[in-house]
Amino acid sequence: MHKTQFAGACLLFGGALLTACGGGSSTTRETPAEVPEVMVSAVEADLTARDVHDQSTGITVSALEITGWTTISGRLDGGDTAGPEGHLSDHYVFEAAPGAAYAVRLQSEEFDTFLVVSPSTQDAVVNDDVSGTDLNSGLTIEPRLGGECVVVVSGYDTASMGKYDLRIEPVRFGARAARATGARYSEALEVTDPVLASGRRVDRFAVEVAEGEDFEVGVESMDFDTTVEAVSPEGHVFYNDDAPGRGTNSTVQIMNATGGVWHVNVSSFSAAATGAYQLAVGASPATSEPKQVTGLAVGQPAQGHLAPGDATLNSGEFVDTYSFQGSAGQQIRIRLESSDFDPYVMLRGNNVTQDNDDAADGSLNSEIRYTLPTDGQYNVSVTSYQAGETGSYTLLLDSVGQHATSVHMLSNGAQVRSNFEAADPRRMNGQTYESYQFQGTPGTQVTVEMSSTSVDTWLSLRGPDGGGDENDDIASGNTNSRIVFPITRAGTYEIVASTYGRDDFGEYTISLNVTQGGGLPTSIANTAPIATGGTSIAVGQSSGGRLQQGDTTLQSGEFVDAWTLSTVAGQEVTLAATSTEFDTWLEVRGPNDFSASNDDGIPGTTNARLSFVAATGGDYTVAVTSYEPGMTGAYVLAATAGLEGPMQAPTGSQVSAAGGRIFAIVAGITDYADQPDLAYCAEDATKLRESLRGTGLLAEQSVTLINSQATRANLQAAFSQVGQVIGPNDVFIFFYSGHGGRLDSGDANEPDGRDETLYLYDGHVTDDEVRAWFDGIGARVEVIALDSCFSGGFARDVVSASNRVGIFSSEEDVVSSVASRFQAGGYMAHFLRTGFDGVADSEPSDGTITVGEMTQHLRRQWAQHMQNEHVETDDNEMTYQNLVIERVAKVSEPLTWRPSGQ
Repeated sequence: MHKTQFAGACLLFGGALLTACGGGSSTTRETPAEVPEVMVSAVEADLTARDVHDQSTGITVSALEITGWTTISGRLDGGDTAGPEGHLSDHYVFEAAPGAAYAVRLQSEEFDTFLVVSPSTQDAVVNDDVSGTDLNSGLTIEPRLGGECVVVVSGYDTASMGKYDLRIEPVRFGARAARATGARYSEALEVTDPVLASGRRVDRFAVEVAEGEDFEVGVESMDFDTTVEAVSPEGHVFYNDDAPGRGTNSTVQIMNATGGVWHVNVSSFSAAATGAYQLAVGASPATSEPKQVTGLAVGQPAQGHLAPGDATLNSGEFVDTYSFQGSAGQQIRIRLESSDFDPYVMLRGNNVTQDNDDAADGSLNSEIRYTLPTDGQYNVSVTSYQAGETGSYTLLLDSVGQHATSVHMLSNGAQVRSNFEAADPRRMNGQTYESYQFQGTPGTQVTVEMSSTSVDTWLSLRGPDGGGDENDDIASGNTNSRIVFPITRAGTYEIVASTYGRDDFGEYTISLNVTQGGGLPTSIANTAPIATGGTSIAVGQSSGGRLQQGDTTLQSGEFVDAWTLSTVAGQEVTLAATSTEFDTWLEVRGPNDFSASNDDGIPGTTNARLSFVAATGGDYTVAVTSYEPGMTGAYVLAATAGLEGPMQAPTGSQVSAAGGRIFAIVAGITDYADQPDLAYCAEDATKLRESLRGTGLLAEQSVTLINSQATRANLQAAFSQVGQVIGPNDVFIFFYSGHGGRLDSGDANEPDGRDETLYLYDGHVTDDEVRAWFDGIGARVEVIALDSCFSGGFARDVVSASNRVGIFSSEEDVVSSVASRFQAGGYMAHFLRTGFDGVADSEPSDGTITVGEMTQHLRRQWAQHMQNEHVETDDNEMTYQNLVIERVAKVSEPLTWRPSGQ
């Protein structure tokens, strides 16, 4: 009942981004580690606490000194801090010692507890119930690098109030005696072993590794599905579940290791599993040939080629190795790009272990940003994501920030003039650039502008977590650049100012402005607009207003009016601000830190328009302001239902002979109530909806269900709603991304005696139920596209009519993988969306995507990217993930086409 995932799924709690990790990876990649959870005896200790009030958040945090078993008795009541969804919470912070672990327990006899612990140096950990029958919370954290740990005490629901006891104690785990490389050991997971927060038992070992050594750790068992982690001395974690070609056995391979004691954690993929296993620590090099090391110079791109004859990893990937001399405190960026293979880059040496597969820009290229700890030689290894990949690549080493000598750090209000010269460093494609930095403060928004009369500008911003944005032209015909970016994480942000063309030189100006609250005054969410006009607006209404002297102003000088928009969960809204007197700017803020903004959203005008889905119902603040400070004048604010704004779905004479409209039901679940969360699945649904809307054919009665909206009742109601309005010339698409399952069945049409299911937010929907819903549609073409485990089992039941097409991410007894490399919940979901974006329109490229073109596009993408995707069956046997397409509709039937007049 799971979808295998490589990366963690995200949960928002009290404004903090928390990461919960899943299992099932088939490759060795860096992931957050789970840490053993053990029960320890209580020893009362004195509590030293001071209350610290954070002005930026309004939260009072109690600072604790942990000197033993520390017990804090508290109470949740109406005077406590309330999160975005109304959960009351108390906040505590303590200083963790490097290398120490801490057991944290939250108990109450008056409410169902919920616990969050967030170390400053790694992702937060959450726990609701210690067990299925115990509503108290508990977990053990191991902030290996030390630093502040924030503890948030809350309840499972918004009504939770009452007394609680919070207990914290330092714990030292008794790792088994240090193991030497080149040895094999017979061990066992037993019921007395420590237990992870997920319920999995764990054995811990220590391995002494020499600086620069290549080694591997392997775990084999006939009794359970193994997992293994190798943790470097500085706390980097390398994890594997099922190694390619080894069934359910696991292997981690480390190249150019940091010297010192590495910790090895052996566990199982399933909770509570026990049994014997073999642990092997290999001293043999992780490459099949001696390294051929090439020098790498800062700012000078290196061209290379992965090819047969290169050194290889034991897992089959070719590898090239480069070296450079680094200095303590040097901030570097390593960028690896290739159009021939999926790049993977590694940085080693001087206690550094850094890997990257896909950069934060959404591409398959790789990028590492790092501050070097010491002087010395560092090695960069160029390899591929999958074994046997070959092709050309470009490797670039930058020393970030050293070239912007006029202004190294930018402060609020800074405006700097500089000049691009031939001696400046070059980007990957040869454009000159200069780098700047500023310190970001959560809860603010920065506006970076770059202008020049000499060159076509290009601007990039990257944060400490790798996220960011880039911009080429502010608008059509305006070659200056602007980035408006909300700051959600404290730290150093890098600005790269560059040229759009190669060998362009000349003067430019760059400026930085910081505003509070994501571009709005800190009080705007709680105040009515000062301007004329109403204080609230409803969907389906429009109202006039005026920006004028005396209005609230942003710190950057623009006047602003604030409106309140009430929504219900899942509501689709388009907002437009139009004016003949000034250039409008729209911004929306809402529950769960939602924010969106737009400048010129109505093509050919300076009027603003944006669409959004109110994933969480409630009041949203709509701010109408201007593009530049001091602008005044009358405007009209309109709120309409749907994501299409003033555009209408093609009807009547607008519909071409090719077809009618597209009716879609798209559903995706990332955050589950009773199942492990999944990465990107909700985004799969919303992105596909946007791609379909981009065709100009999507009917306004289409339905989007994400997360808690995707219930059995809501999905059945969506089918009923669409079935009442869809016509015989229309196209119907049902898409789902999330967990899938299997249930025993007495249906004689199921040869294996199992019904396949979609595991929705509140439980299973079977293939038979979905078939019955499809029978009420009656469109010209009906498509079912499922990216979930075991989804191929729906083919036999649903694709039973002459007008249907079934697209499924895996066979009926095989799990499906999360496509983290594409930032998608599933591979089929990603390939389907790119197909509707136009990639599938190829035979011929005529503005029409037929059933045959789409299915051929999916098969081609699968052959290119999925040949080595190892997954499991529901019987825990290793196999490959194969696309299943069941087509009864003719290949010539159009799925999309050009609306009449285009």
